This record gives sequence, C-alpha cells and structure tokens, in this order.
Amino acid sequence: MENIISMTTDGASVMKKAGKISGLMYQLCLAHGLQLAVNKVLYRKITSNISRTEEEIINFSNDEEEEDYSTGLEVIPESETTSEIRNNEMNVLICKVRMIVNLYRRSSLRNDNLQKHMKDEFGKELTLHRDCKTRWNSLLTMLERFNEAKNPILKSLIDIKSETNINNVELDKISEIVLALQPVKVAVEALCREDINLYTADVTLKFLLDELSKQSSFLARELKEEIIIRIKERRTVYFDVINYLNDPDAINEFDEYGIFNLTSKTTIMAKIIEITKPVFLRDENYVISEPKDKEDDEMKVVKILSLEEKLNLAIEAKTLKTNYKNKADKSLEDINSVIHSEMSYFALEKSRGKYLNIAFQYLMTCRPTSVESERAFSSAGQICIKFRSSLKDESIDMICFMRAYFNAQK
Repeated sequence: MENIISMTTDGASVMKKAGKISGLMYQLCLAHGLQLAVNKVLYRKITSNISRTEEEIINFSNDEEEEDYSTGLEVIPESETTSEIRNNEMNVLICKVRMIVNLYRRSSLRNDNLQKHMKDEFGKELTLHRDCKTRWNSLLTMLERFNEAKNPILKSLIDIKSETNINNVELDKISEIVLALQPVKVAVEALCREDINLYTADVTLKFLLDELSKQSSFLARELKEEIIIRIKERRTVYFDVINYLNDPDAINEFDEYGIFNLTSKTTIMAKIIEITKPVFLRDENYVISEPKDKEDDEMKVVKILSLEEKLNLAIEAKTLKTNYKNKADKSLEDINSVIHSEMSYFALEKSRGKYLNIAFQYLMTCRPTSVESERAFSSAGQICIKFRSSLKDESIDMICFMRAYFNAQK
C-alpha cells in the first residue's frame, strides 16, 4: 500500500466504500459526474401536475413572465413551478424531434423524399440520427444533425403532409440546446484523454463553467447549476494542492463558482507532509543505514561510470550526508520545517524544492476519471473473443501490456 498513490472509481456504493477504507487518495470519476448531471437535466420525466397543454408548454417563452390574475401576484421565472414548465417545454421539444426522426427512419418512402431535399440543399444525402438515453452525446448528435438539416426537413414534412410540424421558435430553442451541450461534450472528451491529470481536469471544468456562464438560455443555467453540484461532490482537496504546486499564487485567485481554491495554505501544507512523509523517512534510512553487504556491488557500479559521473555521485553523497540528520534525532517537526522552508522559497522564487516536487509528481499520477481502466476492459474484450477463447490469463495480460506499449510508442 505504500507504493500506491491514489484510487479512482465510478460512483457505485461498493466502490465508494472501497475507496474510503483504502486510506489512499480517493477520487470519484469526474466524467461520470458530468454524465449524471446531463442525464438529470435532459431526461427528466414530464410532470403531470401542471395543467397545461403540450402547445402551451412549447410556446412558453424563456424570457416570459406570467401573472396569476386570481391573486394578483407575479410569478417569477426562477420559481419552482416555472422551472418545471421550462423543463417540460424542453422535454416536449426533444420528444417532438425524436418523433420526426422516427418518422423518417421507419419509412423508406418518407426517407427518400427527405433525401431528395437533402441533395438539393447539400449535394449529398444526410441521415437523421436517433438518440440513446445511456449515451447523452447521442442527443447532441441528433439535435446537431436536425438543426443542420432543418430546411430539408421542413420541406419534406410539407410534402408528406405530416401532422407533426415544427416552427421557427422551436428551431431556435433547438439551437440553444445544441450550443449548451457542445461545451459539455468538449469537456468530457478532454477528461477522457489518456494524458489527463488533476491539474488539467481542473482547467477543463473551469472552462466548461465559463462557457455555460456566457450563455443566457435556460438549459445552460440548469446545466451549470447541476454540474457545480456534481463537481462539489467529486472534487477533492488534492486539486487545490496541485494547483498550488503548479502556481503558488493560485490560492489567491477569485472563484465565482464557490468550488475552486477553497483550501487554506495550512491544509495544503498538511497534505504535502502527508504525501511526502514516507519518502522523507525512506531517504533518511537509505543514507544513514546503508547495508554493508552492498559495498562490493556499489564499487562495481562505480567502476563503469565516467569521471564526471563519479564526481557528481560523490558530491551528491556528501550533500545528502550533511543535509539530513540522524534517524535518532528525527521528529515530526523536522519534516514540518523542511516543507515550510520549501513552501516559503517556492512563494518567492517560483521553484519547487525536492519534497514539493515529489508531491507534485505524485499528484500528477492521480487520475480524475476511471476511463483508462475502462479502456483496459475494452481492449481485453477485443482480444479474448470466441476464436481465442483458450488464452491463459498470463497471455491476455502480456498481450494487453504489449498493445499499450506499442500504442504509446506511436
């Protein structure tokens, strides 16, 4: 366990329990958190306690204020009832788009009519896509294609005399949904990259919230609020620690979302000590209590070194012996003073000392998502197929390792 830095899992209860009892840096998958936020906003059930027809819900404007003439009170658009109406409005609109898509996917004659208008508009055929609830980005794909091909769709609906129609107001709202979902898609793709770490994940989340804040649509506001809730659930103190180790002035930056830069300098120092203390103790033991039976091996290693390397090795050994105290004199105050000195120097010179750099390297290995392990499962599934069903565990392990190695070499 001393050699394991962190543990990253999805949000299953059994995995949360394993993370808590492991005693490691435990991180919940951020990509899964965004998935839950989008699903909650986009796939809410249409409430039945609001006495409005489908047409009234769809035509309810995002900027409209409604008056209750029975009481003479004005209903604010941010109220719970109005929020439900707007959610229903969006859900009804998405259902209507889905109905139109199904209209063409289930009939080759209607689709032929649509493709004729597609060729006139774009010079080629474009197929409409259908979304899937377990893949929210498929909803964005469906709406993007629908928004792109809105003119051919409107012409085709007139030709086939469809009872389901769509107007310009609804098309504008589809464009708003697409604009709100595009930054979420970009952020999720960035979080799922192989080279993602805690620092770049934090930058990605800030970028996502900034992009949603620039939009005035109801969906963008709903997404931002829900994503902030999910980030608060999954963002740990180690994000602030790595931000500090990258830039000591980061803890003073203003945060308008109330989720970043919340950790005090004292807590950051305590976490750095927690991370580096095992290394600090191992370094001292290695220098002071060096085994005698390894002297011959070390002499053999020295013989094949160049003169410059020998000199550097001698200087380094001398420096280590003079800088570190004996194990008998060690106490918790020693590492506290070392880390405090390095943090003071870091604040002035913007250069990390030995143990701050070790903490930074440790934190850089932490994964903000569990996507990489999912990739390992997928690659093993592609290898262990019915034509190779008798592979031993060791063979599958070695093939997966070689596959990852050669992909890294590319």
